[in-house]
Amino acid sequence: MTYAFSWFSIKAGIVTLEVRPFVYVGDRKAYHFVGTVKSSAAMDLVHSIDDWIESYVDIETFYPFKSALHGIETDRLREGLVFFDYKNKKIEYWMKRVHLKKGEKEKRLTDVLVPGVLDMFSSAFFLRAQKLEVGKTYHTDIYNEGKRITVDAEVLRKEKLETGLGTFDTLVIRPITRFEGILQTSGDSTIWLTDDERHLVLQVETKIKIGYLMGKVIKIEDPEYQLPTQGSPTQP
Repeated sequence: MTYAFSWFSIKAGIVTLEVRPFVYVGDRKAYHFVGTVKSSAAMDLVHSIDDWIESYVDIETFYPFKSALHGIETDRLREGLVFFDYKNKKIEYWMKRVHLKKGEKEKRLTDVLVPGVLDMFSSAFFLRAQKLEVGKTYHTDIYNEGKRITVDAEVLRKEKLETGLGTFDTLVIRPITRFEGILQTSGDSTIWLTDDERHLVLQVETKIKIGYLMGKVIKIEDPEYQLPTQGSPTQP
């Protein structure tokens, strides 16, 4: 999946989401999720981003094994790793940032692992796997950068969405994020998913400090997924 993001009328960049071939973590078969974010030449003048993230998730339980982040931005480099140790019931977190002005910062944490907690990246794939119904809210516990986060995703309505790939029947989702019990109202976001078993992400709108970032799908590379006829809604 490939998305074009815009900020006001500026082309902000390209985001990709990919499910790579299955791998084994020890003797457990796992999904391998990979995502990239690359800012456009115009956005580079404001703030450049070249980020890459991956997650390994157990196929049967959807429990994550590992999440890794590699980021190159205008004034900083950052690396992050999270290991989920189910045998010893621990989460091992490591992060390192190198900032041009603030210098180097490294952080290590060991936290108690509660089965069912996800990393931030794999949580998006977990939501897609649920049987989503309008009016219902779906709860996810997430461990991200040494913090425990709760995300409640509310299915607001069904809506037809026109894209460059055709017109889709969609479910409109509003995620509400709580950081260790504190409601965050600044993260005003809306997500459009296909109203079928795949629940593919078609569009994302997120409020930032100034304005909104809008991401729209421009490519679906899945030979098993049938795109709608141009200008026609998907069939149920």
